[in-house]
Amino acid sequence: MVPRRGVAGSRRAVRKPFLARFVFLSDRTARKFARFSGGLTGAGLRRAALLACFVFYGLTGLYTAVLNGAFDSSAAFAGTAYRSLAGVTHLTIGRIEVDGVKSGRRDEVMAALGVEPGQSILWFDTHRARARIETLRWVKQATVLRLLPDVVKVSIEERRPYAVWQRGGALSVIDEEGRVISDASGADYATLPLVVGFGANVEARPFFALLQRWPSLVARMRASVRVADRRWNIRLLNGLDIRLPEKNVAAAIDELAAIDEAYGLLQRDIAGIDLRLADRLTIRLTDEAATRRQAAIKEREKALGKKKGADT
Repeated sequence: MVPRRGVAGSRRAVRKPFLARFVFLSDRTARKFARFSGGLTGAGLRRAALLACFVFYGLTGLYTAVLNGAFDSSAAFAGTAYRSLAGVTHLTIGRIEVDGVKSGRRDEVMAALGVEPGQSILWFDTHRARARIETLRWVKQATVLRLLPDVVKVSIEERRPYAVWQRGGALSVIDEEGRVISDASGADYATLPLVVGFGANVEARPFFALLQRWPSLVARMRASVRVADRRWNIRLLNGLDIRLPEKNVAAAIDELAAIDEAYGLLQRDIAGIDLRLADRLTIRLTDEAATRRQAAIKEREKALGKKKGADT
């Protein structure tokens, strides 16, 4: 029997579904959800839990896509929803793994990473953490991953020391690209080639690649000096300076190598060799060699004078 409308106390109260009392849903929507979940008991609870998992991991994927720039316009919405779920789940960082670095540099990576065990792993921004790590001078490339439920994994590719660069009074270790890795202190980098002058760091790699044609010359080198960022001088271990031209460097060194092989020029008592002119090679003697040469010339002239006097 249907109670009459308008009669006080005659209408029976209709109890709202369980979710409608706690969530702002319409009666119709709440009843549909209640029918789907089976009243949130037994199998209904399992289905509700499954739905919650789908929602959680769906928002996880959405937030990751936003961080990677896939949905820039949805960043605010996805970020807010993701952080709300993260606060409910209480997933925290339990372990931080750092691979590919020397033991002395791990502290630098941790400082740049900006997190510690115990912090929320879902709030942790891997994109920004990687950018901070790659600001370290010795880091060539970094990878930062979240491995749920509690691991942050960092992989580092270090820049390899290639040469020591001197400009003014500063000494720095550089990589193949000419980027400064660290200060060159102590004897740790004594085996690396030395390049001197502004611009020498950038031009070192192509210059050394060219010099590989003359391994005997490379073995005698003490330093490569960049002059006005236009050309190179080579200083050998015995103090001999070789001035190379701005262009046609290979042809000039070929000529020098041929003369050295025939006459042992680089072993002689000379201070410098000038190869800047294409049609001639200029040799500068050391002060001692120049003094001996002048004395020898005078002795020769004196001997010739005595001979002429005897002939007359």
